[in-house]
Amino acid sequence: MIEFEDLRDHAKGWQQKEQSFVLYHLPGESKIHGLYADTKTVRDQIDFESSGFAFAPFLPRRKSYFLPFDQSRYFEADLPDGPPSSSEWKVTEADTQKQEHIHLVKQALPLLKAGSLDKVVLSRKLSLPRDSRDPLVIFERLVNTYPEALVYCWFHPETNFWMAATPEILVQTKNLRFQTMALAGTQKIDPAEQTISWGKKELQEQQFVIDEILDRLKAAGLEDIRAADRETIQAGQLLHLKTTITGQLKQAQQLKELVHLLHPTAAVCGLPRDRALEFILKQEPYDRSYYTGFIGPVQMMQSRDRSSSRRNTEQLAYRAVHRQTSLFVNLRCLQMTSDQIHLYVGGGITSSSDPEAEWQETINKSQTLLSVL
Repeated sequence: MIEFEDLRDHAKGWQQKEQSFVLYHLPGESKIHGLYADTKTVRDQIDFESSGFAFAPFLPRRKSYFLPFDQSRYFEADLPDGPPSSSEWKVTEADTQKQEHIHLVKQALPLLKAGSLDKVVLSRKLSLPRDSRDPLVIFERLVNTYPEALVYCWFHPETNFWMAATPEILVQTKNLRFQTMALAGTQKIDPAEQTISWGKKELQEQQFVIDEILDRLKAAGLEDIRAADRETIQAGQLLHLKTTITGQLKQAQQLKELVHLLHPTAAVCGLPRDRALEFILKQEPYDRSYYTGFIGPVQMMQSRDRSSSRRNTEQLAYRAVHRQTSLFVNLRCLQMTSDQIHLYVGGGITSSSDPEAEWQETINKSQTLLSVL
């Protein structure tokens, strides 16, 4: 275990040498992981049977990256002591940007009302001047502000910096047991409200995601598929509806199949998937790139004591070792180039969506990142 400042200094050195690295913090952990490529070569295909860090795009026409553990330097550090950032930063956007997004939503509504689409997820990009902002300082603020999210900072000379604080699991595995989630529906926290209520639009939107995931898992013949009860979770100043779904792989090699089965999920694309994707590619006025792709550690070795009972001193001498994968959807993310910061936000559109409210939802979601800038 090293100090966070050392982890950060390593990252700055790797950036200067134009070598890839990733810093990441898993939800609820008390440490930050650092993985630094030993050479300038990073694999352009994800190896789901080896240990490493995956960085994948929304669509496979862009390159995926895989930072292998056995060809990288690995360090762990305690969490930094910096205070969390929680202030709202109001960015004045041109009225044309608002009208463009509202027009995009209105284009989808006739298809949704006619039933040719059940749901489509539409997004936009907000660009700001980078000025002198340090990506590693932003990463530190994200870790302290969102401890229950996957927070990462990725650098590669071809992609520049990407980072996020994302609450959405694509796939988590421990040995052969896996879990995913249906995360959809958004509302801003209202301190004046004693109880949380959800509207028809948000409940319907999330149910679409649940049904699609269950249908895909069952059609693939995966075993012991179970959906937990729906719950409300908090992510920053926002609330979401979440349903955890679990199951069993027959063999470790099915992990790759499972990832491609789920990605892109209905929570970031829509339903039916092919029609929603066709609409997104035709109508969204920009390239999502790695936004709504997936990121996270793959097949990393984890260990724990087999027994914590003080009476069982023999068991304490042994540790259980397992492989764990934690892939998250790349949401609440930003990209930093040499002179700009690009923030990506979106929302699920259904037949009952209100275009003005959908615009406001993107404003609310942008605060996840604006509050640390």
